[in-house]
Amino acid sequence: MQYAFRGVTIDGGTVLYERPDNAVEALQLSPDRWYRELCDVIGDRELTPEEVDPLPADPRTRNPCAAD
Repeated sequence: MQYAFRGVTIDGGTVLYERPDNAVEALQLSPDRWYRELCDVIGDRELTPEEVDPLPADPRTRNPCAAD
């Protein structure tokens, strides 16, 4: 499977890429947005060993979305 780079916004916040089926999509490069979406999906729970094992570094916490 191969993706092709098609462009980037002036502010560098979004990359446009082409999927193998020729559809063009946008990937937002916002860690804050990724974090919000992660928490929307996993909720307030600890990461499983299967989720932690492939990470390149040990996470600071096993429950990244815990309410402060």
